Amino acid sequence: MLEKLLQAVRDFLFINEQLRRNTEEIKELRKRVEDLTLFNERLAFEIQRTRENEAHEREKLVLRSEKESPKPEKKFPRGSNKKQK
Repeated sequence: MLEKLLQAVRDFLFINEQLRRNTEEIKELRKRVEDLTLFNERLAFEIQRTRENEAHEREKLVLRSEKESPKPEKKFPRGSNKKQK
């Protein structure tokens, strides 16, 4: 009988220690999830900023190439040599 009681106390202490460790691990995992969430948010922001910057750069390149490209000369149709009466 005493042996069963001692085993129950050991089991209780073991389970209590496991519970404490699990609680600590859960806290650490929650912190890691929070850190990863913040990292993902910053990364998404940086990706968006990079896309916007690249779009602006492409727009500037198009404008620059339009400005620097030779313009086709406007050719006016020649008037006829017919004399008007």
